[in-house]
Amino acid sequence: MTLDAKLAVAGAMAARDSKSFEKAVGILSASSDKDDPADLYATLTKLFRLPTGHGDYLMRNPDELLALHELAAVHNGAVFAILTIHYNLCMGTIHSLNNETEYVERLYQELANGNAVGVYLATELAYGNNVVSMETEAEYLPHRNVFVLNSPRPAAYKFMPNTLPTKLPKIAVVMARLKVAGEEFGVVPFLLPLHKDGRARHGITISPLGHKPGFALDNAMTSFRDVELPFEALLSGEILTLRHDGRIEVKDPNPRRRFLMAMNRVQAGKLCMAAASLGMGKASLHIALRYGRQRQTFSLLGPVSLTDNSSFTTPLIEGSAAMAVMSLWVDALMRQVRSESDNAMMREDLKDDIAVAKAMISWRAREIIVQCREQCGAQGLFGINKFAGYYGTINGCITAEGDNLVVMFKAARDHVATPPSLPKAPQSERLAPLFNGLLGCYQTMLRGLKSALSVADRQQQFHQWNANADILLELVQLHGTLQSVAAVEQHAKIDGALAAAAELHLLASYRRFHSCLQRFGDLDQAMARRQAARRQELLDDDGPALLDLIDRFELERVGLTTPISSGDYVEWYASQHALHASPAAAQAMATPA
Repeated sequence: MTLDAKLAVAGAMAARDSKSFEKAVGILSASSDKDDPADLYATLTKLFRLPTGHGDYLMRNPDELLALHELAAVHNGAVFAILTIHYNLCMGTIHSLNNETEYVERLYQELANGNAVGVYLATELAYGNNVVSMETEAEYLPHRNVFVLNSPRPAAYKFMPNTLPTKLPKIAVVMARLKVAGEEFGVVPFLLPLHKDGRARHGITISPLGHKPGFALDNAMTSFRDVELPFEALLSGEILTLRHDGRIEVKDPNPRRRFLMAMNRVQAGKLCMAAASLGMGKASLHIALRYGRQRQTFSLLGPVSLTDNSSFTTPLIEGSAAMAVMSLWVDALMRQVRSESDNAMMREDLKDDIAVAKAMISWRAREIIVQCREQCGAQGLFGINKFAGYYGTINGCITAEGDNLVVMFKAARDHVATPPSLPKAPQSERLAPLFNGLLGCYQTMLRGLKSALSVADRQQQFHQWNANADILLELVQLHGTLQSVAAVEQHAKIDGALAAAAELHLLASYRRFHSCLQRFGDLDQAMARRQAARRQELLDDDGPALLDLIDRFELERVGLTTPISSGDYVEWYASQHALHASPAAAQAMATPA
């Protein structure tokens, strides 16, 4: 894949199969943002029917799975959300833990062929980020060769999955505690068709949760009462082996590792959240830039376009630099994931890297969405101009597949316990000093945290953790920044815009982590002044090339159209106004004064 394909939205899809890519663009650009499940699932059916939407194809081509998420998020946040649940969490779990039974294969093919929608039931009313403590249970009855699925109390009701009956049947991966002869064997997945003839199956109660602004999904609460599942419904893979007579062989004695194996596909979901965040960030920059080139404002020179003002262009320049650098970071992580594809469990350090990328990218994309909306004034408040929908969807990304703060603290804990390998410093003279300054700060912080958290008393350790919470978050973000810049270096050698983007991204990190660099690094006032001057040089000299990166994201190719990013937004609104005018008024508008 070429460099520009890596930067472009859905570049992997376009590079592999341009015909299917164009069809996907047409389907998504025509989709409705309205809170209408019928429209939503009609769009999904069309996507599922594409050759590049077939489940087996996407399981084999993770690059295109990422690209599809990025493309969908640009157009319709609800479609994107259901895609990631269907492909990553439901089909992905079956794919990785399938016991190759006729029951599982039949349901899997229903999902792969787009004849059913996959849903994933893990989170419970009382258990989100602590889902390892969930209460839903599946008891095996050897004399009947079935599991009985139950929600023992309201705290165990499955909270928020899109389980309401729709035209497309829904098939669920349900996470539950396996119990055999009174003994518990941890949380494992089960496969269950939720509906029959358009209604919830016997023993399953589903209630709608209502409207979620900016994220029009048919979210619901789901509970189970004596729901029977066949023996083949257990997806145990390499976790354990259950025999028909109730004998059980646990393949890994560590219950935490067994749980992580059961939840392993969440990692792919995190990468897709990062890709979707990139898509929305890039789209926001595209819309704001095109609006800014048209919109006139006052100045000392008289009327000028918004883009003639540095207050307007500077956030766009820094945003485009961040999105370009982070796009190449996700590409580098994807290459590592492909190299791990034969392993039942992903390396723990790679999981942490993906979690940090998902958090940092979604947080940065949210900043960009908010900035661009504000730069477009009241125009940016209308749903048709996309920002409102993006804001809802990006907050979904921040929460989904592990809340950002939670996964970042988990990564920080792992950094302190087992320090990760450090990215190789760039050879570039413009990048190396800034990179090494962040690296030195990271190493100093890590040593201090290891010392502070090494106390034996659990109460004191918990106190130290809370006292150092901000530093722990900055620690993993510094490491993420180093990784993102390392991912760009090879491209920066041959692409001046990317070299400038990497440098501006590093300088932005010095501003973002100013206080910790003063405390743990070698940043002083003189260095801060030099960096501020260098930042201004980059904005002045490389600003146009960095704004051109927004064109290299190729949002027009993926069918993104809004009134304010159209060729003439005044003409667009005028034409819409004329459509609603009376015949006499329309004639008057068409006649020159």
